[in-house]
Order: sequence, then C-alpha cells, then structure tokens
Amino acid sequence: MSPTLLIVANWKSYFSFKQAQAFFEQNGPELQKLTGPKLQLVLCPSFESLFLAQPWCKRSGISLGAQVCSSYAAGAHTGDVSALSLSQLGCRYAIVGHIERRTTYHESDKQLAQQILQLFDQNITPILCIGDTLKEYQEGSSINALEEQLLPILKILNQEGKIHKKILIAYEPFWAIGANKTAKSKDLDHVFASIDRFLAINGLINYGLLYGGGVNEAHAQELKKSNRLQGFLIGRASTDFQSLKKIVSCLIEHD
Repeated sequence: MSPTLLIVANWKSYFSFKQAQAFFEQNGPELQKLTGPKLQLVLCPSFESLFLAQPWCKRSGISLGAQVCSSYAAGAHTGDVSALSLSQLGCRYAIVGHIERRTTYHESDKQLAQQILQLFDQNITPILCIGDTLKEYQEGSSINALEEQLLPILKILNQEGKIHKKILIAYEPFWAIGANKTAKSKDLDHVFASIDRFLAINGLINYGLLYGGGVNEAHAQELKKSNRLQGFLIGRASTDFQSLKKIVSCLIEHD
C-alpha cells in the first residue's frame, strides 16, 4: 500500500439536505480524527450538500469531492453542474462513470471522457469507475471487459494531449455492489496487474488504483493485503459514521 491511503466516501442520494446537516453536526468534531498522514478522507455528498460540507471539510483537512460533473463547460444544459462550479466550491476530486451513471443514465464513453477533460481543466482529480458483471467474472472475461471500458477514454485523452494528467481508477465489480460480496486480495492483485500492463501500453502512467463495491470492515481488512491497492471507494457504509470509523481504524492499525 502507498503511505497515504485514500478513502472516498460516496454518499450517493442516501442523505437529504437536513440529514447531511445532522451528520456534520453530530460527527463533525470526530471527522478530523479520520484523516492524517496515513489516510486521506474524501467526502462526496450530493450536489445540494457540497456547499454545506465545504466548511466542515476545510476545518478538518478532509478533501471534498463530487459524485459527477457535466460534460460541458457551460451553456444550455439543464440540471448539469460544471467542473468550474465544483472547483469554486473547493472540490479536489470527482467520481466519473459509476455503474449507476452508466446504466441508469446511459452515460457513454465519450461523455465520460469529456467529463474527465472538464475536470482536468479545473485541476480536479477524476475517479474513473470501471467494473465487470457476474457473467463476465464467471466466464473469465473480466479483464477484457475492463479494457473495453478504458480504451475509448484513453484514446480521447491521448488525442487531447491529456494522457499525462493524474487520474484515479476505481475497480468496482458490478456483482459486488449492494450484494454483500467482494473480491479477495489475490483477485485484486491479478486485476490490478492486468490494468497496469494495459495502461502502460496506452501511455497512462500517472494514476492510482482504488477498490469499490460492497466495502465494509471485514472486506477492507482482507483487501488491504493487496500490494497495489491505494484506496477505497465506499458507498452506503460511509453514511454511517460508526461504520466508516471502523473501516478507517482497521485500515490504519499496524501500518
């Protein structure tokens, strides 16, 4: 593991505005204890709560992130939030291509690449999600599926001269999300080694590898054994402060 582990808390739409406010009021003083030299915490609340979260994150040293951003810089795009606005709010990270965005909103590879380019322009680090289905996993075609998701985006980054920019890649087994399942550390090492080779061939060298998908305390304890893992993307468990605290504690103990 890298000296500083990255924990990205994706709150999705689990909290209303008032629930997010209550979370900070109840747990704000303790949040600072969850980040330090060994671990960097990134909070990704829903859009309406970013402004609410910003002062808490600033005081505690926690990084602020967004769950998605617009593919466009500005203009007639109803419902979109630009990377510029995210930057002005203090976001340092943004999630791109989560399975829920790919399937429910049918975001294409081109749209995801454009989101990444918009984030690069605002010095926001993209967290690109990729994953495999249960069928692909069982048939042994997971690596091909991951490469097919990466290649179109890498081509566009190369064409735009942005392949040198820093990007985080979160491997999310789609079959593990919300199913109380997870990969083993040896599975991660195999997947990450394959991703490393593929990215090197396509010119991407400035990146980090995260794991997302059904992360809880027990899963984190097992997955932290992976030599290439640099952090976690955590969903529902990150909305329960005690669960988040337990995950963080098990990751930094004895390191």
